[in-house]
Amino acid sequence: AEGEGAERVARYERHRRTQPQRFPENALDDRRAVHERIFEAVGVDFSHLVIGHMSTIKDEDDPLGTHSAIARRGAFVGLDTVGHQMSRSQIPEARKVRMVQELLDAGFEDHMVFSSDMGNTNHWKANYGHGYSTVLMQFVPKLLYAGVPERTIRKILVDNPRRFLAVVPKA
Repeated sequence: AEGEGAERVARYERHRRTQPQRFPENALDDRRAVHERIFEAVGVDFSHLVIGHMSTIKDEDDPLGTHSAIARRGAFVGLDTVGHQMSRSQIPEARKVRMVQELLDAGFEDHMVFSSDMGNTNHWKANYGHGYSTVLMQFVPKLLYAGVPERTIRKILVDNPRRFLAVVPKA
């Protein structure tokens, strides 16, 4: 809708002025590309931008191509459904581990962040799911088993989020 586009541009313009961090969930390439063009047009600093739901991209949609395009622009690739499967994509955890390995092999360890995304109540601890611990308790051990070095995992879990969050708002 036309009004929706104007509202989105206004939000992104506020982002550019104040530089808060931004984490849009746009795994689908067409939506992601539209958002990125708007971010770029209003001058958003991509080093404080995470594009989310990147672990829900199916193989036929070229996840590494999408991830690489985001990282080359300076944004973070948000692998934010790790440690569990999202019902709409059903990407197995083994494939998500390979996504991380592919990004590492492509040289993008500085452009990844992980999170658990608790959009499904079945994942809540109160409902006998793993809750927010999925990244540390479910996914990190799989990365270690696959041979990802601890120092690299620390960079992704600690250093990259620190850089993403380290913003001094403009006066």
